[in-house]
Amino acid sequence: SGSARRLPPRLPFVLSFGVLLSAFCFPLSSAVTASPRRALGVALGALTALCGLVLQSVADGQKFNFKRERGADELCTRGLWTLSRHPNYLAEMIFHAGLMLAGLAGARKLSSAFLSVLAP
Repeated sequence: SGSARRLPPRLPFVLSFGVLLSAFCFPLSSAVTASPRRALGVALGALTALCGLVLQSVADGQKFNFKRERGADELCTRGLWTLSRHPNYLAEMIFHAGLMLAGLAGARKLSSAFLSVLAP
């Protein structure tokens, strides 16, 4: 009597994460289904995203090594960190801009282009 089943407490988080992850796939689906005449734009977007990933990896590696040598409370002032206060976040934005560009280049419909812009 009164023994209703309760949902796991993390279920809303997991479902939200799944929806968000699905939204990030919109540009990729446009890019993958692009016609050959749109391949250059898709390639430029993919190259931009790859550059963002490389920059982010380098910045994170530099920060990790600096913190290991100097301590967690010290401000990183080496490598890419001399050029920007947060190069890893800048690289993240470059990555998402690349995904958006690839998605826009591959979009065949206005709705696909809109989702490619909205997703990142």
